[in-house]
Amino acid sequence: MCSSDVETLIATCDQTTATGVRDRAILLLLARLGLRASDILYLRIIDIDWQQATLSVRRKGRRCGRRSRFGKTCRSTRTLPR
Repeated sequence: MCSSDVETLIATCDQTTATGVRDRAILLLLARLGLRASDILYLRIIDIDWQQATLSVRRKGRRCGRRSRFGKTCRSTRTLPR
């Protein structure tokens, strides 16, 4: 999939709904940080350091040494619609 197709897919997420915000966040994690679906599956809220803009990536419930940095685009998903 080319980068313009990925951007188009991300843009289709409805950011006015919780499901759309979730889907956009997942797509951003996959496309921009290169996380695998299993990395996202094991991601917990405590693995996110908003101030340092990093994620601790887990594998099967164990914390790994891998930390991924995220930028302003991913930080914008912090506020979820109710």
